[in-house]
Amino acid sequence: MGVHLLLEGALGELTDNQNEELQACRQDCERLDKLMRDLLDLSKIEAGESQPQLAGVSARDLRSMAVKELRPQVETKGLKLSVDAPADLPWVMADRLQIERVVSNLVINALRHTKQGEIKISTEKRDNHVAVSVSDTGSGIPTEYLPHITSAAALHRSPRTKER
Repeated sequence: MGVHLLLEGALGELTDNQNEELQACRQDCERLDKLMRDLLDLSKIEAGESQPQLAGVSARDLRSMAVKELRPQVETKGLKLSVDAPADLPWVMADRLQIERVVSNLVINALRHTKQGEIKISTEKRDNHVAVSVSDTGSGIPTEYLPHITSAAALHRSPRTKER
């Protein structure tokens, strides 16, 4: 709240540099607040206190919010963000907000660990399921952490592209 008050000029006019720094602080505060809420939601799900809110959703739309929100950040860093999704993807039963959160977190993680190249979001039908994957040309997930990632995720590693 203090950052918001300063930005509104409650304590006087700000220089351009002060305003820029406070804008960055506000964005960091918003990211931390979102992270805290995500962690609380995750702990509720793991404790069985919260059930997924399943509803029919277009599989193509599952990754659209992450792409819309994060494309500017990816492009500002000089990276390419590509999306690969066949036109004939079916509707699925999913908790849209949770899936969007996961895809966003994967793209943000890829953004942190990719210095050059591209981040790619792929959606494909696999048997009776739809798989969404995020791959990048970054450093990849260290091998020792792979067993700790949910067994439902199929991880493929190649020399140039790391899939998260």
